[in-house]
Amino acid sequence: MLSQRHHRLEAKGSEEEQEREGVMVIAGLLKDRVDVEKEPAMKKQRIQGYFENRSNP
Repeated sequence: MLSQRHHRLEAKGSEEEQEREGVMVIAGLLKDRVDVEKEPAMKKQRIQGYFENRSNP
């Protein structure tokens, strides 16, 4: 009986670990998505700054 409880606790721990890993994957994907959405605006600012600096020697 004790070994069955131990096995269930190990399985539960494994499930929690898999859940945690899944949440981390989702969080990483969301972070990547946010970074991609910011990228065009940052690129535009960088290009505008380049041309402003170039026209004002």
